[in-house]
Amino acid sequence: MKRFRNVCLSLLALFILSSAGGYLYFKRAFKAPLNQLVIPEGAYQVPFIWKADSLNGKASPNAAMLLPVTVPGCSKIFYMQFDLGAPYSLVYKGKLKAIAERTSGVTIQETESGAVLKDFRFKVGSMDIRAEEVNVLAYGNETINWADTASIDIIGTLGADVIDRKVLVLNYPQALMQFSDEVPTAIAAEAVFTTLAFEERRVIIPAVINQKETQVLFDSGSSAFELLTDRETWLELAKNKAAESITAVNSWGNTLTVHSIASDKNINFGQTALPLRNVHYIDGTTFMQRTLMQFSGMAGMVGNTLFLGKVIVLDTKHRRFGIVK
Repeated sequence: MKRFRNVCLSLLALFILSSAGGYLYFKRAFKAPLNQLVIPEGAYQVPFIWKADSLNGKASPNAAMLLPVTVPGCSKIFYMQFDLGAPYSLVYKGKLKAIAERTSGVTIQETESGAVLKDFRFKVGSMDIRAEEVNVLAYGNETINWADTASIDIIGTLGADVIDRKVLVLNYPQALMQFSDEVPTAIAAEAVFTTLAFEERRVIIPAVINQKETQVLFDSGSSAFELLTDRETWLELAKNKAAESITAVNSWGNTLTVHSIASDKNINFGQTALPLRNVHYIDGTTFMQRTLMQFSGMAGMVGNTLFLGKVIVLDTKHRRFGIVK
């Protein structure tokens, strides 16, 4: 599962970007870099698998979405986590060093700003992707079980740059994604659409929560939280007499406390209402983070758990978000 500290960083970036003063001051710090991915035209269906994990001993069967990836010169299927909370894709140094020993098409270059791969070519399912340059994160070991074709070796993260100016149909029941240039006709006829913002390659969706118009960040890299919000909203959405669950997590060496509680309220996206079964807020965040959240106009972040059982459409080309009826 995506490290919890990355969830907090993703939220902080959004709150800063969407607050008036914070945007002006931090615009450069949180500006997404140029998109280095070259994505082919056409429609490509890619199956995904779920990676299970746990948070303080609590099992989560849908902790992360993994997409199958192949690299020229290697017959083995690798995986990348699909994480729309990340504005750009990256690869893990440990696994890439192991792959580089098997193929001539992978060469890690050290630069002043860090390690990179140039002209890196790979396939996500049957979709050919070329990264003119991709960052290499110093993460993970160099162990790959080449003999075990069923082993799950995660070599990086596929971020929101892969859906830039594209359409993604995310079919949770069938564990299937479709990347295309336009919304498929059959899907368009069945989906109910609302608007979508793609500020700095972050997916922001208008929503109505507890009869209040607001916005939420959609992060496919976070499955632990149905809705992560502030304490005031959490109290408003809590089910009467529901018992609170408290979990301690580590974020950049600091202990944060996640408060979870059952809810019987809905979150509305356009004309579509989805039930909220659980809501969460974090204790232990800094004053700056709390202040930015209060003044950003954001209600928080939603993850995969909210949409399990649904088919959703992210059309960044025409800036719209849809849920299939």
